[in-house]
Amino acid sequence: DEDTADLKVVGAKEGKHRLEGSLGAFIVEGKVRGVKIKTEVGQGISDKKRKRFWSLHLKGTLAGTIIEVKHYGLTSKLRKVGSVEKKVSALRNAVYLRVRKDLKER
Repeated sequence: DEDTADLKVVGAKEGKHRLEGSLGAFIVEGKVRGVKIKTEVGQGISDKKRKRFWSLHLKGTLAGTIIEVKHYGLTSKLRKVGSVEKKVSALRNAVYLRVRKDLKER
């Protein structure tokens, strides 16, 4: 089922190819359905917003922003932590919806 979550931006990845020099994906974390997650959200962002968000990232002011993300539940992924692969929870088909200006950093 489709759901939304408000998540804190903790980092950003630069885009590749035509998106080089702009945001490729937000790195976000928070709790969804009681499960702590840390994942990337790169879908649903216009090219204009990608440039603006990347500029904020380079200035150091993007981290801490709360964004609303649409998703279809949780999934498990293997993520390399140091030299060890660890199973972590992530969002299934995460799509950026908007910045939650009404919510401050948690």
